[in-house]
Amino acid sequence: MTLDAALSYIRSLKEGETFSYTKVAEKYGISRTTLSTHHQGRRTTREAAHEDQRLLHPRDEAELIEYIKSFTEKHYPPTRQMIINFATPLCRWEPGDSWFTQLLHRHPDNLITAWATPLKSTRHIADNYERYCLYFDLLTKKVTEFDVLPENTYNMDEKGFMIGVIRKTKRVFNKVLYKQRRYKQPSHDANRE
Repeated sequence: MTLDAALSYIRSLKEGETFSYTKVAEKYGISRTTLSTHHQGRRTTREAAHEDQRLLHPRDEAELIEYIKSFTEKHYPPTRQMIINFATPLCRWEPGDSWFTQLLHRHPDNLITAWATPLKSTRHIADNYERYCLYFDLLTKKVTEFDVLPENTYNMDEKGFMIGVIRKTKRVFNKVLYKQRRYKQPSHDANRE
């Protein structure tokens, strides 16, 4: 409060009217250095040191968060290693082991980690070239036979990007989308008989 009052006093002075930071600081009971730093808009030593120690510029980190969100929207949330790979070209130096964890802690409102389940074994078995060819040949035949327009074709497969993933992996999700359950996947072979 006293700093704000001192700054208000300085701003209320007429242009060209001189003042002493020392006298104003004494009057309001604050540090002269703090007053002059805030009045002149300089970064404090602590702020400067903190920014110099950051691996990514805050702007680049915000872009990285948006990039993770875009992957989440495409139903392909990235892994820890993918995020490190995305960030490395933007970094001042190679990300260490703790960088990823610190990223999550800095953005608790935007990022969350969770286990993404793999494909069911039956879907993995069906993942082969010949079956894809048969499927698309049949699809083409039916589209032609029933004269289906392209705008009336929909894709309901939300695990399509997970083809080839045969084990459970920890992924990073956009927290808002995760809470909306837009792409939560069924548990791995939970209903197998």
